[in-house]
Amino acid sequence: MRRLLRLLALASTAALAAGPLPPEVLRAARLAADATARMKADQGAIWGRPIHAGFLFVRGDQVYATLDPRVPDLPAIPASLLPEGIPLWGGPLPAGLSASNTAVDWAHYRWAMVMLPLPQSDPEALKLLIHESFHVWQPIVLKLEPYNETGPGSELLDQPEGRLWLRLEWLALQDALSAEKPDDAKLARVLLFRARRLQAAAPQERDRERLLELAEGMAEYTGWKLSGGSRADLIRALEEAPKNPSFVRSFPYATGPAYGALLEPRLKGWQFDAAESKDLPRLLAGTLDPISAAWAQAALEGHASKEAVDAKAQRDGAAFQLEAIRKEEERRWAVRQKQLADLKARFVDGPTLRIRPAELRLSFDYRASIPLGTAGTVMQSVEWKTDTGAELAAPGGALVSTDWKELRVPLEKGIRLTAGALASRSHWKGKSWTLTLPAGWVLAADGTSMVASPPAPARQ
Repeated sequence: MRRLLRLLALASTAALAAGPLPPEVLRAARLAADATARMKADQGAIWGRPIHAGFLFVRGDQVYATLDPRVPDLPAIPASLLPEGIPLWGGPLPAGLSASNTAVDWAHYRWAMVMLPLPQSDPEALKLLIHESFHVWQPIVLKLEPYNETGPGSELLDQPEGRLWLRLEWLALQDALSAEKPDDAKLARVLLFRARRLQAAAPQERDRERLLELAEGMAEYTGWKLSGGSRADLIRALEEAPKNPSFVRSFPYATGPAYGALLEPRLKGWQFDAAESKDLPRLLAGTLDPISAAWAQAALEGHASKEAVDAKAQRDGAAFQLEAIRKEEERRWAVRQKQLADLKARFVDGPTLRIRPAELRLSFDYRASIPLGTAGTVMQSVEWKTDTGAELAAPGGALVSTDWKELRVPLEKGIRLTAGALASRSHWKGKSWTLTLPAGWVLAADGTSMVASPPAPARQ
């Protein structure tokens, strides 16, 4: 079997090198060179060191690397097939790598993995490439404590209260970015709406939003900055943000770069202060006049009167479509509650297949996370793989537990699972998912559900 797989991989690689490369691969190679040149030209001005990285482009079951990975299955692509002076290595997608836009450690390097095709416009594509490159260096230039990006309390941003005040914050950010030099009153209003939302946030949710805004928001800011983005681009992103099906995981892509752009002219070297303080709103509050700064800091920290914060937010919100947005969110919530009930029946109350790997790394659509309280979060377009051959594809969604130790999919009638260790590689197909587990994985009954666990590690 191993020999057969090796022959198939070599055949795939030979076919890849024999003919012309797909246009989207050639475009990706060209834009990768452009993005790398822009990051090198920055010379570390933004984060104290250049953040360029090697790219792994994934197209179907093929991968293309911009650095030599030094593995036999990814040989160099002939120069005659490539843009002049741009090298590329290609071959089959390595086992255990789930296709996703992320930073990944593999074959001697930490890579920026990016799925093809890239966004249609070159500036958007460059922004994405630089965003993912930032994640490669983020553990060094912007060290963050561990956080759960879908942890307890994240349902706030799927409920009317959280969504209402986030949408008002987005509108206030648009207003501030539209001014050539926004005054303190405009910036204070942004922070007021943030503070009002945080009144309803549990401590874990405050930390989740703060750290996620740094992790994804600063990657997006860096991509915007080095791709030559304008304030008009940020305003458009804020205008488009409410169209995402969920704000739970998508909000920092709009707020992060907006806060960064507002901080730029007010605080030199603010990125290094952000790395130290790890709180963008409080950093912006510190740039206001002393009276406004003190009030904003107190409101953000929860030390100001809740009644006073609410009253002022209600007054200021009247100029930002407060009541119209409130009614929109109430109508949405009526529909959402029915969706949540259906998801709870499928992923919590009904029979499920519960996968409990030793380590959970997966790709998913960050724009469509749906929290189900303490049960976890339903994510769409989920893909999970291990280097031993375990693999789940759940385009219709899978539930991820709050501690990120379990994946669940609905266990429909007709799917046969027998308790015990798998004697051979096995495959199952549900209505909205497919699962493959290698020999040795163990299935165990849990009421009407089944639990799948990897084999115990061998004793040394």
